[in-house]
Amino acid sequence: MSIIEAMYMLFGKPICAVNTRRWIAAFLVVLMAALPAAAKAANSDLTFNPSVMNDTMTAVLVDADTGEVLYSRSPDQIIYPASTTKIMTGLLSIELNGGTLDGEVTVGDEVDAFSSTSSLLGLRRDQTVSIRDLIYGLMLVSGNDAAAALAVHFGGSLEGFVQLMNEKAASLGMVNTQFANPHGLDQRSIGLDHHSTAADMARLAQAAYQNPVLMEVMGTATYEITSTELNRRIRTDPVLHNGNYLLDTPSQEPQRSRYAQYRYPHTTGMKTGLLANVDGYSYYGCLVASATQNGRSLIAAIFADTSNSAAQGAATDRWRTAIALFEYGFAGFEEVDLSPYLTQLDVATQVLNCAENDPYGGLLSLVPAAGTDMRVAVDRSLSAALAAGTVQFEPEADVPAEIAAPVTQGTEIGSVTYRLNGQEMITLPLTAARSVYEAGDEAVTSTQYDVPNPTALPPWWVWAAASGGAVFAIWFFAFRPRRTSRHIGRPKFGNGHYGSRRYSWDDKPSQIRSQRPKTGNADRFRSRR
Repeated sequence: MSIIEAMYMLFGKPICAVNTRRWIAAFLVVLMAALPAAAKAANSDLTFNPSVMNDTMTAVLVDADTGEVLYSRSPDQIIYPASTTKIMTGLLSIELNGGTLDGEVTVGDEVDAFSSTSSLLGLRRDQTVSIRDLIYGLMLVSGNDAAAALAVHFGGSLEGFVQLMNEKAASLGMVNTQFANPHGLDQRSIGLDHHSTAADMARLAQAAYQNPVLMEVMGTATYEITSTELNRRIRTDPVLHNGNYLLDTPSQEPQRSRYAQYRYPHTTGMKTGLLANVDGYSYYGCLVASATQNGRSLIAAIFADTSNSAAQGAATDRWRTAIALFEYGFAGFEEVDLSPYLTQLDVATQVLNCAENDPYGGLLSLVPAAGTDMRVAVDRSLSAALAAGTVQFEPEADVPAEIAAPVTQGTEIGSVTYRLNGQEMITLPLTAARSVYEAGDEAVTSTQYDVPNPTALPPWWVWAAASGGAVFAIWFFAFRPRRTSRHIGRPKFGNGHYGSRRYSWDDKPSQIRSQRPKTGNADRFRSRR
């Protein structure tokens, strides 16, 4: 609605005929009409437009530091990772080489297993080449021969290295992944099933992001190899150019004009992949890319790009999709520390077989692990709602009902998940708030918690007093000499007593007086009244 239209709608007069008050009213009406459109424009960055993706594509966008998923489309669909497999090959090779690129490798006949149309560094059998050149050749020009050479060197054989790859994948939680080779070629024709998912490859990319050596390699636009014995029929230029068009643009036409539009200034690296004639498609493109802006890093994992045109090239939708995902992530989300907004749960579990003097009877409190990073990426509207206090997280603890001692403080026991409107936002590990000692460790418990030790021996003086008392009791009742009476015939019932009254022998009843002793000091028994 234009200002002129608003004027005529309100007053039916031209602008010049409207007084000041009506000018103000008209301005407010126009402003109110414009606000929804402005709000829509402001929020347009908060919604990802999937129109840049073709129907077969799968994709995942994650926060590189936290692993939080910001966007996903068919993340668990089985895909062929193609040469993005080499992220695992490079990561594992660097780790097995002590985290460096130092050293040399003498390659064998494993480098002869590829056709001339394959993506190659140009290695020759029995050639000695530096590990640095192999890693750069692996990641920049996607050398399949470099992948095979590294696999045999570090795994003893291709099969041995593949086993290490799958073990590493399992440790990273890549539950839907099976590697069959170190390069990613489609080898189903010989019975090798090599597959993964976008979600799993994002987990691998996050592990690679944590390796600074590999990230430096993958983020390099050009590299000059030092080996001089490369096969000149395959590679004549010693300068390697990165095949990631988000990071580097080819210098030769027509590729330069075709791919210059995909250069993204915030790109930090990762790997591409491309297969031909897969499942009825001419091309099958893959891309794992990373980007950093304003201190925030994102990873996009894009697979099954089957787009192809003579004008644009093979599998070019992946480049546009990656840029769109990064822009969506950087514009629509911001990193927020959730710790002020998370309700602290009173979570506890019962510890069995604990020490008798445990001060809490084996009840163990569980707390979030010390130093746990509670930063997550949230959309800006949620960030504002958190600050305003209009939303509240729903915590749900997952802990065992009981465990057995001993338990060491800081041991991870269960977790707590915080949800918002049913959507999982963050999961924190719960750890033991204190140590609990097992039965038999009452002395340690007494020392640690300043409580009595029921199993401790009494002090020496208690032992001495108890022993002395026992000896005296034995002597008194068993060995003490007995004193015999000096008065024969003295009544057994007492010293001249009868009942509670004292009598002289003369005053006693006759049956008792008859028992008066015949000898002895009779005066002793006289009445003392």
